[in-house]
Amino acid sequence: MSFNQTFQIYNCTPYKMTLDSVNSENLDDAWPSTIPAQDASGPGYVEFEQDGFFSVNPTAIYIMQSTPSINATMHFYCAGTGLTVQVTTTLEYSSNPPFTNLIRESNTNPDQEATGSNNLSIKDFGNNSSRGIAIFVIGQDKIPS
Repeated sequence: MSFNQTFQIYNCTPYKMTLDSVNSENLDDAWPSTIPAQDASGPGYVEFEQDGFFSVNPTAIYIMQSTPSINATMHFYCAGTGLTVQVTTTLEYSSNPPFTNLIRESNTNPDQEATGSNNLSIKDFGNNSSRGIAIFVIGQDKIPS
């Protein structure tokens, strides 16, 4: 089975985010090395795809260039077939940030999302799709328009 996942990351904070490539896993050279900070024209934004044959299972750790620095860990997991496709999306910080966040995934029907300041998680097991969009919004609890 083939897996294809689109990732969208919005950075609505004034802090540039830099990938910790040493401690991140299964990125398949798809994840960007930096996510720009929000500026006068809007949030920093990156969009990219990651493919896998048996699964898509990245764990990306980004270091926010804040004082003190905060690590943001973004994890996505999609594996299985038909009625057994499991989808997990999480966002965790090394310390509680002073802002809210949002995660959303479209592999399930209907789309699922979670908001909060830390330890956001979506888990679903069932008749899900091996293709979809995972969205991480850093610094606000809605998707920027």
